[in-house]
Amino acid sequence: MANVDDETLAAFEALGGTLRWDETARLLGFSSTAALSRALLALPDRQRRAVALVRYTGLPEPQAAKVMRVSPGALHAHLTRGLAALRQS
Repeated sequence: MANVDDETLAAFEALGGTLRWDETARLLGFSSTAALSRALLALPDRQRRAVALVRYTGLPEPQAAKVMRVSPGALHAHLTRGLAALRQS
């Protein structure tokens, strides 16, 4: 498993302590939410945060970009790359 910094762990705890990725896991072809969580934690930080903010919390991309302090285009790029990497996992 990838090293996870304290800020990332705090962000996941803020999401409820456990990830409920059932639908996302199924759509991406993962056998379990645990497998998806491991793949998500292996992503680069910004990709992981983009996927969590948009796909898990449901924030619209413009708001997620503000939270991450990046441009909307950069957020979209991180999200696209992160989802592509998850699909290849």
